[in-house]
Amino acid sequence: MNSITSRRNFLKNASLIGAGLIVGFKLNGPDIIIAKDVSELDPQLYITISPNNIITFKVPNIELGQGTHTGQAMIIAEELEVNLNKVNVINASPDPRYGRLSTGGSGSIRKNFKKLLQVGASTKETLIKAAAKKWDVEVDECFAKNGKIFHSKSKQSFTYGEIANEAANIKPSPTPKLKSYNDYQIIGRSSKRIDLADKVNGSSIYGMDVRIPEMLHAVVKQSQIRGGTLTQYNKEEALNVKGVNAVVPIPSQQITLKKYPEAIAVVAESNWQALKGMEILKPSFKGGDTLNLSSTKIETIFKEEIKNINYPELKNSKSYFEVEYDTPFYSHTTLEPLNFTVNYTENHCEVWGPMQSQTSVEFYIKKLTGLTSDKIKINITSIGGSFGIKQTFDALVQAVWISKKLKKPVQVMWTREQEIQNSYPMQMNKNFVRLSLSENGLPLQWDHKIVNSHSFAHRSKKHKKWIDGWNWEPNTSDSFPPVYDLKSFSLGNKSIDLGLASFNFRSTGCNQNCFVIESVIDEAAYMGKFNPLEYRLMLLKKDKRHFNLLNSLATDLNWSKTNRKGHGKGVAINEFMIKKTKEGRNSFGEPTSIVAIISQIEITERGKLKINKIHCKIDCGICVNPDQVIAQAEGGIMMGISMLLNEEITFENGMVVQSNYDDYKIAKMKHTPEIKVSIMESSLPPAGIAEAVVAPVIPSITNAIFNATGKRIRKLPIGKQKLV
Repeated sequence: MNSITSRRNFLKNASLIGAGLIVGFKLNGPDIIIAKDVSELDPQLYITISPNNIITFKVPNIELGQGTHTGQAMIIAEELEVNLNKVNVINASPDPRYGRLSTGGSGSIRKNFKKLLQVGASTKETLIKAAAKKWDVEVDECFAKNGKIFHSKSKQSFTYGEIANEAANIKPSPTPKLKSYNDYQIIGRSSKRIDLADKVNGSSIYGMDVRIPEMLHAVVKQSQIRGGTLTQYNKEEALNVKGVNAVVPIPSQQITLKKYPEAIAVVAESNWQALKGMEILKPSFKGGDTLNLSSTKIETIFKEEIKNINYPELKNSKSYFEVEYDTPFYSHTTLEPLNFTVNYTENHCEVWGPMQSQTSVEFYIKKLTGLTSDKIKINITSIGGSFGIKQTFDALVQAVWISKKLKKPVQVMWTREQEIQNSYPMQMNKNFVRLSLSENGLPLQWDHKIVNSHSFAHRSKKHKKWIDGWNWEPNTSDSFPPVYDLKSFSLGNKSIDLGLASFNFRSTGCNQNCFVIESVIDEAAYMGKFNPLEYRLMLLKKDKRHFNLLNSLATDLNWSKTNRKGHGKGVAINEFMIKKTKEGRNSFGEPTSIVAIISQIEITERGKLKINKIHCKIDCGICVNPDQVIAQAEGGIMMGISMLLNEEITFENGMVVQSNYDDYKIAKMKHTPEIKVSIMESSLPPAGIAEAVVAPVIPSITNAIFNATGKRIRKLPIGKQKLV
């Protein structure tokens, strides 16, 4: 029961039979409230148990394919003592009482784990008390199992639904007794995704599947140069194309601190007709914010900034080395392009689409229409990949404008070309590192400077403070400082406003920074004639989590085994997510995941890279659903391989050169190595995994290339680079 249609039917049926028991709660507060009607609740997140024993969990986080709905349902089911298949999951709608509803940063499980356990346990305790009262027996004579309350002496039982109305009159405990880690029966055991059947049988509704009466399809075109203005177009010719209903210019729009570029839309009875109409429309643009920008010019600009870098004074060191590392712009290239469907009337606006933040979607609609929250309805569809890009709202802004103009429902779907050329790639980084070494070859002073394009420069004026001077910038500080035992560390960042718009990418800044950190530490190991694995372990002795994980992986693999000619192995480790503060390494008080990877590669006789095996070991605290953690790890590994091999956005004459999968090449099945993922057992609170695995993949492979060939990879992607 996980498609849009079935959820609606469930809610409709639930309203007809009465809610029974409703347990409301806040994720960020102690409140757990019992009610018989949703309107009685201040915290709007809730679990309902209907008289006919239907259990529904209203979840704040969006299912992006990472398995969070299944994972959070497992947590509730564990303490509630019900089978997972008895828990129905629905998405929460925006509400100021939630705060900001947003999904990302692998935060859903790690942030909600403890609260969901408490809610499940408190609901169970309330049901037990209600049953004991009904039977007029002692509470400790009753217990819960498989969705029923049993009386141990009389063997009587109630289903949860049968006692739900009575339970609604009992005050819940905000601090119920929780199971111990060793008593878990659902958490820690692999469970099938609750949305799996709908995706396999095709009933799951994606944004592009949405169809409503009188809906039109719009194809939008904007300048390939960010900020370019529309000059001319063949309106009459386009309107003569069969099925085309309208040509709608879309002005540049300023929404709070964000400026959306000018565009033009062809609106038709079908997407294909709209595409054909756009071919005839042939809109022209002029000017723009990146008019003369090219990849060569960006490289020159960044290199100029080298001259402005002033490293701290070297202390107590006779030996040091300096290196430069480069990572490119990356496109999200989700399988599902950006799309939104909007039905606007004077008094109401309903939206369907893939999104990462229902709160942000509502905010934009309010700004664009002037409607209040009670006049806005948001439908979250299934999502065909995100990696951060579905936190952007260009397609929504365009769909709202067109629907308002035509007074009809409109679906805007970007083309693949538009998504690559007009979207928000991950920023490009140039790294400069100086590392001093002791007489024994151990690292002493690590000084790190990063020059990059500003990730938010074209989005928000409030982020301009990061552009001038060596200051912290979003994503730049992820993975820093390195986990290794260093005497001192400094990190500076110069963010250049190139007029480009870029945005968060899967694994945030870790995917670029880990490549540099793990490559530099590898260089230091070889310079000191150390085994690169033993060197890391020597520098991790003060950090038991990292040491134990890496040592365990090396033991599993028999690292010391000699390579055959042309073969190599490399290692890398990363912790997600870490930010640098004045006090040092910090994880925002939340659990972190650590991932260690050893890659085995060979260089063929033709000098080509062949990745044979990837061995990945994960410490993510309590592993809620091992099967899903392994699936996320396998996907993250392939994404890292893809970024390593060919992925790169380049610029010429102010425009993105790439336009589709033929020139923005992602990894194919033939690039898939043997992948082995194992999970360290842990009783620590669970941490996120969807973003954690990507980062160490690249340096583990480039370090293996060095191990096999002696060639150090310092620039990504490896693409056309000669490896021998």
